[in-house]
Amino acid sequence: MHSIVLRYVIEVAKQGSIRKAGPVLNVASSAVNRQIIKLEEELGVRLFDRLPDGVVLTAAGKLLVDHANRTLQEYEKLRPQIANVRALQAGNIAISCIDSLNMSLVPEIIRRYRAEYPNISLTIRQDPANEVVHAVEEGLADIGLTFTCFERNSVRPVKDIRSPFGVLVNSDHPLVGNPSVSLEDIASHPSVKHYHPTGQNMFLDDVLARERIRLDSVVFTNSMYVAKMLVENGTALGIYIKYGFWDLIRAGRVVFLPLDNDTMSSYRIAAFIPSNRFINAAEQAFVKIASQVMDEYEGD
Repeated sequence: MHSIVLRYVIEVAKQGSIRKAGPVLNVASSAVNRQIIKLEEELGVRLFDRLPDGVVLTAAGKLLVDHANRTLQEYEKLRPQIANVRALQAGNIAISCIDSLNMSLVPEIIRRYRAEYPNISLTIRQDPANEVVHAVEEGLADIGLTFTCFERNSVRPVKDIRSPFGVLVNSDHPLVGNPSVSLEDIASHPSVKHYHPTGQNMFLDDVLARERIRLDSVVFTNSMYVAKMLVENGTALGIYIKYGFWDLIRAGRVVFLPLDNDTMSSYRIAAFIPSNRFINAAEQAFVKIASQVMDEYEGD
């Protein structure tokens, strides 16, 4: 039984008049009447008693209205489930993330996701840490991966993990072997410094200024790839989160030394989604896999 006809019956019963139901349904009253008559003929019973001033439900009509209400309620519950099935069969998810995560964590998420959902394509955009949330806000990305310190009301984190900054050094560096190092410890060693397009390092500069420490920065770059190569070949040390150097750390070519600084060791990264939008099944599946990978990386 078509849902449109059921809506007609429900509205006519509610209004007590076919004439009054027409404008509410945005359908000509004559068309509503024809559909109800056709339905009565199909069922072989009258659904309404026609009176001079309107209509009233018959016993059969009351049964049908009860059925129609239940049917439409179930139909409304079914629609998002059908949409979810459709979302997993085709579509695209846009991801905005910081460069450090693009080096290891995000590719691993993509590998697992594509293995399970091969019909979904992914668009990966790399944005500065403070612009990832903006990309999600503006609809340029469905999901964002960045530091929790950039959270706004327009987005909400669905998973976050510890992501402290530390000192990355070549495996032969003289600092290797220290359980942790301070900013003072590294001040005299050549370093590569990440900078924002504005020319500043939004995480490190305030800390250095507050503690009146000057690093021996010999290279300034916003390229994580360049920073990795310089750390690996021993040209400089770097202050980064470990996820950008994951492959080199696991291979034993680079060592991550915890940084003895409350501010730099307190950072967390999160997966953000819009606060005001339902995310479909494909996006939910991505978040689930991302959460699993993030847990593994945090615990390793």
